[in-house]
Amino acid sequence: MITDSSSQWNEDGIHKITGTKYDELRFDMEGNNRRGFNQDGIHKITNQKWDEEDYDYRLFHKDTGINKHTRTKCADDGYDIDGYDKYGFSKEGFTVDGFNQYELDKDGYNKDGFNKDT
Repeated sequence: MITDSSSQWNEDGIHKITGTKYDELRFDMEGNNRRGFNQDGIHKITNQKWDEEDYDYRLFHKDTGINKHTRTKCADDGYDIDGYDKYGFSKEGFTVDGFNQYELDKDGYNKDGFNKDT
C-alpha cells in the first residue's frame, strides 16, 4: 500500500485515528470509504453518485474519456480536449487568455502592457 503524509491510512492499512484496518466494506469516521464515497455512493468532493459500470473514480467515462462533471476529455498526456492541462495551461505554457505562469504574454508583456524588463 502506498501512502503519503495526507493519507489517514498508514502503510499497513490501519486508520491513524480509529486504529481499524481498512477493507472495502469499512468507512472512515466521516462515513466515506477510501475512495471518498459515502454509503449511498455519493463522492465527498464532487457530490456525484458513483457509477461503477461507466465511470472511474475520477468520473471519466470508460469508453469516451469525457469527464462527467466538466464535460472535458482527459487524454493520456494530461491535456483536455481543448489542449489545456488541469491548471489551465496549454502545451506551450499559456492560458486561454494568452499569459504564462508569470502572467506574461508571448512577447514578454504583462496584462498592463509593461515589458518584463521595464
